[in-house]
Order: sequence, then C-alpha cells, then structure tokens
Amino acid sequence: MEDSLTLLTVRAGLKTRLYSVRSAARGFARAARRPGIAAAATAIVNCRNPTIAYVVGLSGTVSYSVGQRVREFGIRAAIGAAPADQARLVVGSALGMAGAGIVIGLFGALLLSWLITAWTSGLDLDSPLVYAIVGLLQLTIAVAAAAVPGRRAARANPLAALRTE
Repeated sequence: MEDSLTLLTVRAGLKTRLYSVRSAARGFARAARRPGIAAAATAIVNCRNPTIAYVVGLSGTVSYSVGQRVREFGIRAAIGAAPADQARLVVGSALGMAGAGIVIGLFGALLLSWLITAWTSGLDLDSPLVYAIVGLLQLTIAVAAAAVPGRRAARANPLAALRTE
C-alpha cells in the first residue's frame, strides 16, 4: 500500500514522503486493542448530556422560584435583609433540592449496581469514592446553577416588588 501511495505522490509532483500509512480497518483494529481510550471517551460523552440537563433543570427551577418570590425578596430588602442573606437563601433552597436528588439517586444507583453486579461477574460497582465524587460534583453544580438567580434575589428592589400585584 505504501508503494502505491508513494507512486501517486511522485506522479502528482509532490515531494512529500508519506509515513505511517495504514488502512481504516487496521486503524480500527489498533484502537480496539486499547479499550480504555474508547471507554473514557464514551464515559465523557455520556456524562456530558445528563450534566447539562441537570444544570439547566435546576437553574430553571430556582430561577422560576425566585421569580415567584420577588415580592418576598423585596419585603425582606425593605426590612433590612442584607443582599448576601438573600442570595444565601436562594442557594440554600437549591442545595436542599440537590441534596434530596442526591439521596434518591444514591439509593437508585446502589439498587441498580446490585442488580447489574448480580447479572455480570467481575464488576465492582460499589465504590464509595465514585459515589462521593458524583455527590460533590452535583452539589458544586447546584451552587453554580443557583448563582445567577441568587444574584437576582440579592438585587431585589423593594419599591418595584411592592408595586407589583
């Protein structure tokens, strides 16, 4: 194969020598010998979409909640609540929702891991480190998702809030 490609480059007038030329089938066979790379790429792609859905869903829920509570935040600001307290209230409610989701998800993941382990042999799916990392990641995402609605609640205008309704 290399000789025919070299002949093609000479006929085309190119002065470039091709190195490490192989067919697609040979490249796929070589990649199949290293399943760790394919597994890592698949894991990254498969974790990305649920993470985006989690961020959008939680941020939308918290933002809707803040929109519904504009009057409450305005009254709190009129009474003298600090903006940091307003933001802390919003982030705390987001962490409460995330905490409930983490607990429910933990029980579901443990149940499914026991079922999968019973059906397959040699897989250890009960790693506490993985569950701890995923839980901390979800809490971090919850804080990030609540940051923008929290800032909006912290900047609540008491006069505008009292004029509504």
